[in-house]
Amino acid sequence: MENFSFEEYENHFDKITCLGLFEFITTDEAEDYLEKFKYCLKEDGRLILTTPNFVILMNIIEFILSKFGKLNYSNEYKVKYNSNFLNSTVRKNGLFVCKIEKIISSFIFLSLLIGKTALKLDKIYGKLFNNKFGLLILAEIKK
Repeated sequence: MENFSFEEYENHFDKITCLGLFEFITTDEAEDYLEKFKYCLKEDGRLILTTPNFVILMNIIEFILSKFGKLNYSNEYKVKYNSNFLNSTVRKNGLFVCKIEKIISSFIFLSLLIGKTALKLDKIYGKLFNNKFGLLILAEIKK
């Protein structure tokens, strides 16, 4: 995004997606991007943003992967968001979180063993708990 000229796109986009970036940059950098996204969005524009949901389960998964996995992401994460911290960061920049869903439950790990059944269980879990719990935050943010 370093080569993207945000200045050329004032009030230009209906929707901007930012998937899996904020956890790898500092809070100051995230706030800078939020300002740029706000500048580029039309008045009713929406920003769709995802980041891991760092609550108990995600922290446990990160710990296990750092000890036993091939990749250790714990050194890569700059900021660990949860829905409250993401909401306050967004509001600080004059934007409004209109919807937060927490998607992808731990059932996703069963997909290696039971395939589509695990995906169906994940979907049922999401509906049952109204997407209040999940490993990934999916936020819809408006200007």
